[in-house]
Amino acid sequence: MKLTILMLTVVLMQVSNAAFSQKITIEAEQVPLKTVLASIRQQSGFQMLYSNEALEKAGTVTVRLKNATLEHALAQIFNAQPLTYKVEGNVILISPKPQVMSMIAVVPPVKEINVTGIVSAVNGDPVPGAAVQERGTGNGTVTDGAGRFNIRVKSDTATLIIRSMGFASQEVKVAGRNADRIEGRPGCP
Repeated sequence: MKLTILMLTVVLMQVSNAAFSQKITIEAEQVPLKTVLASIRQQSGFQMLYSNEALEKAGTVTVRLKNATLEHALAQIFNAQPLTYKVEGNVILISPKPQVMSMIAVVPPVKEINVTGIVSAVNGDPVPGAAVQERGTGNGTVTDGAGRFNIRVKSDTATLIIRSMGFASQEVKVAGRNADRIEGRPGCP
């Protein structure tokens, strides 16, 4: 039984190798793909499976091949076509190439803005260690011992969120501000 399976595998591999060792000679200039495929079918004995609708979308073929393998001939013929092929047994299946979506986003250059400020309590005392974060991003900093901060934001439409223990969170629109004094509000965070 094992010997039969081994023999069958070897025979199938020989048939497959023989199929791909077919020599194809084609000289065509601006010829319809259907005509070139008919020539390959005649030279190789392979059957072609395709829809007429798919071939209507194909362009003409210009190719010069002499004693090329079937695989090389097919690769050359389908290189610039909107079709692809697959060899299964002695049948060449031809189908449209899968469409690849390409997305090119034109992103205007981002003009980052440097914002500096001081976070202080209502009584004017600086608030050291307050978190200053640009809303919607991971961009943030912490105020120094004098309550000062410096943060680079993506645009002048950014909003800063200021948080500190003992103070309520506060949101401040950048809107062209620079070196602003931002007062924290006493109360619960």
